[in-house]
Amino acid sequence: MKADNLREEGPPVSDLSDISIGGEKMMDFLTENEKEEWIDIFKRWLNHPYWGKEMLREIGEIEDPNDLEERFCKNLGFGTGGLRGVLGVGPNRVNKLVVRRTTQGLANYLNGKGKKECNGVVIGYDTRKSSQGFAEDAARVLAGNDIKTFLFEGPCPTPLISYSIRKFNCLAGVMITGSHNPVNYNGYKIYSQDGVQILPGEAQEIAGEIAAIDFFKDINMLEDKNPWEGKIERLGEKVWEEYLEDLLALNNNLDIQKKELKIVFSPLHGTANHLVRRSLKEDGFQNVFPVSEQENPVPEIASVASLNPEERDAYKIAINKAQEVDADIILATDLDGDRVGCMARRGPEDYALLTGNEVGALMVDFYLNQLNKKNQLPGNGAIVKTIVTGELGAAIARSYGVKTINTLTGFKYIGQKINEFEETGNNQFLLGYEESCGYLVGTLVREKDAITASLFIARMADFLKKQGSTLIQRLEGLAKEFGYHKEDVIKINLTGQNADNKRERIMDGFRNISRQPDLLSRLKITEVHDYLAGKGFNIPSKQKFPLHLPVSNALYFRLEGDAWFCIRPSGTEPLLKLYFGVKESSKKEAEERLKTVKKDVLEMQGLFEGKFPKNA
Repeated sequence: MKADNLREEGPPVSDLSDISIGGEKMMDFLTENEKEEWIDIFKRWLNHPYWGKEMLREIGEIEDPNDLEERFCKNLGFGTGGLRGVLGVGPNRVNKLVVRRTTQGLANYLNGKGKKECNGVVIGYDTRKSSQGFAEDAARVLAGNDIKTFLFEGPCPTPLISYSIRKFNCLAGVMITGSHNPVNYNGYKIYSQDGVQILPGEAQEIAGEIAAIDFFKDINMLEDKNPWEGKIERLGEKVWEEYLEDLLALNNNLDIQKKELKIVFSPLHGTANHLVRRSLKEDGFQNVFPVSEQENPVPEIASVASLNPEERDAYKIAINKAQEVDADIILATDLDGDRVGCMARRGPEDYALLTGNEVGALMVDFYLNQLNKKNQLPGNGAIVKTIVTGELGAAIARSYGVKTINTLTGFKYIGQKINEFEETGNNQFLLGYEESCGYLVGTLVREKDAITASLFIARMADFLKKQGSTLIQRLEGLAKEFGYHKEDVIKINLTGQNADNKRERIMDGFRNISRQPDLLSRLKITEVHDYLAGKGFNIPSKQKFPLHLPVSNALYFRLEGDAWFCIRPSGTEPLLKLYFGVKESSKKEAEERLKTVKKDVLEMQGLFEGKFPKNA
């Protein structure tokens, strides 16, 4: 079944007389650049009777010819978890055609596997203006390929996708979301039947299916006016209520009584508003003050400078509210409700933004303390974190005799560990977290969960308040006991036609650093972990050893004196990410060491990118 607006028959859009780009008439531009490979792709989109009209509206606003080329020079990359990119026309943007093609690839993959014993695919979406339409298109494509689909009636948090997949015994899940990215972004995340985001092997197979699909000819989908009954089932409030009931049953063994904490909460216009507020209220928190300007979906996101709860810009209005009501903490969740940020009162009307590493360490400290007091700490309990997450939580866990297991970056690897623990019985999952404000307590879902984490953070802060303490004071106490840990991350944007080559040149430079003694000594490197090769190398002993983690294009370096850095390409965005961590005996020493390590590593990055002379 082909939808009417995908038919390739019909006259092309030929009236380009009023369209210009970079001050040049479009017809002249096309003639001058006709030998460029991407021009043929551009013309095919432009000449389509439906998409051509959509393009004309957008192309008229483009001023830079390089922007046009960037849209059509390649297909938007399908990463380890799916797609994410800027909205707009062209194969290197997020739009209906890209969503439909991606879903057709997923449908071909699922049908090829023949997993008919499972009960279809569940689809959810966030509060962005484009998300509902993308989700409905994905459902129509799956239904057009004889795959039953569960589509949420309204925007929903990402954790509900992981929850619903397992609840309904689904084959897979799809979440349409741009996560914490600006409003002009959107994305497409895919989950396996175990509720975990797809792993690289499965992602590669799906990417292969997508690559074989013609944008205009190979997509099967229900038409707009066809009835959906029997092929697309709507999911409503019942699933939300069942999730909430299961959530509130989690960790009720914690030693917490009446809640006196004052909380300011902002969903940042996202999907977590209802569930976070309901869970807090039903758990006994009476002093919850929502940021009214950010409660409802506002696709334009006019009230907030950032949608990322890691960044202070996301909290401007919330801080004003907190000062007004004398709040103890501020909680903010991202658009798809899988990450939560926290600010804690440091003094009168003064609030400090805690990092994901700090909140994760506090959660480890609180949870293990509570379990230990009640003699409920399992002998095989385990904390799971990523390799780029700070080491304070691991140090705390060791003090309780609890192991910490490292995974590759990406919460899917933490979710995978839960499945592995349940299959083998070797470990019991207690808590998982990553530096980018992603946390999971218990095993209700297999994904980071801002709703569960918000409730847990509130319980933790309330407990400390009853002890006459705060999150900030507890962090200082942990630093005095386990050392002052400081971390940071730097993102390097890589866009344009040569972005892939630039990324590989930088990665190759760091990958070969173990062969260059002068660079090793300059950075004081003692150990290199190459996760692409699956091997580690200890510099002083010159010994190689295997790394027992999946293959990934990531490099981890240990430095002298409890410092480290890691570099890897983002799986969803055109970025290289550099992560840093240090530990010192004082806050000032930690800050100074972190500054030095960052400077040295960025000089190396510039050298490998060709920005510095070799003797820099």
